[in-house]
Amino acid sequence: MYFVFPWKYLPIWIITTLVVIGVITISLFWLEKRRNAKIQKFAEISLTERLIQGVRPWLRKVTIFTVVIGFFFIILTLAQPHWGASWEKTQKLSRDILLMIDTSESMLADDLPPNRLERARQKAYLLMERCPGDRFGIIAFSGESALVCPLTLDHGYVKTILRSLNTDMLSKEGTDISEAFNEVEQVFKEDIEKSGKEDKYARAVVVISDGEDLSETAEKRAENLGEKVFLIVVGMATPQGAEIKFPEWMKRYVKTSNIKLTHKSVLDEEKLKQIAVKGKGFYVRTTMDDTDINMMLSELEKIRMFYQTDSLRYQKVNRYRWPLLIACILFICETVIWIILSSKKKVNIRLEKI
Repeated sequence: MYFVFPWKYLPIWIITTLVVIGVITISLFWLEKRRNAKIQKFAEISLTERLIQGVRPWLRKVTIFTVVIGFFFIILTLAQPHWGASWEKTQKLSRDILLMIDTSESMLADDLPPNRLERARQKAYLLMERCPGDRFGIIAFSGESALVCPLTLDHGYVKTILRSLNTDMLSKEGTDISEAFNEVEQVFKEDIEKSGKEDKYARAVVVISDGEDLSETAEKRAENLGEKVFLIVVGMATPQGAEIKFPEWMKRYVKTSNIKLTHKSVLDEEKLKQIAVKGKGFYVRTTMDDTDINMMLSELEKIRMFYQTDSLRYQKVNRYRWPLLIACILFICETVIWIILSSKKKVNIRLEKI
């Protein structure tokens, strides 16, 4: 047999139980003694049982012990004793959260120390820690997009992919979020075909980007995507921005248009907000503390979870119902005794003429 708490806390529970039971016992006997003292001022002990309703000392002592033992079983119920074992079916609930992380060169700006990409990585870690039972996947995007981590419950694997994200993993520069949205639709379409679970309110996309150089069709694609999944947009930059410098080789070899080797990168918050509005989603600017994560979690609570896996486990059975039943019976008995004590007792008084 074991309880809901670890064995190391057993002494604390025993001491607490003794203190509670002791206080209740002492209090009830003190109140009874005080009551008897008041009654004795009215009449002698030999007469009180016949003259005063409810004076039956032995029954009153029974009620005290009944209450004390009842509270003991209430405490035992709270401890939730487990004994015996049986096979129980457990179903795992989960949501699908796809992280869309901007890996363009502008994410190397240091207005969010150490840089925007590293901060995005830290926020993703924290979000995963707060959602331990959910499936996560990663889409990296810049001028093009790619699924770098499929949806999985293996958070260790997802974190490994997160650590490997860098601005050189995709060859085309820029920030084409429309292409990334296409990739999202494809990922969820394939997952629906495999699982058969087509539920808009069980899937979410978290877009993490500075919003710079977004494609013109991003808002339209967000509107279409918002009909299928829940959208959260995170602004990963500051309005003040920071200066970034691209290497010389990028001008010659990277596929991009009108690139400047040195320019100031700022948060395009208005554009990101429009994407969130069109996608019927939610926008939040990243913060230095956990405020942004808490806001995201409150929004994710709106997403319904669905079953991922079923499993059978051989485990101890929680028997809290038995001590709870005994406690209820004892309190019912105590109530019945009080009804007996409160019932009127007919006393026949014979008057003799002297």
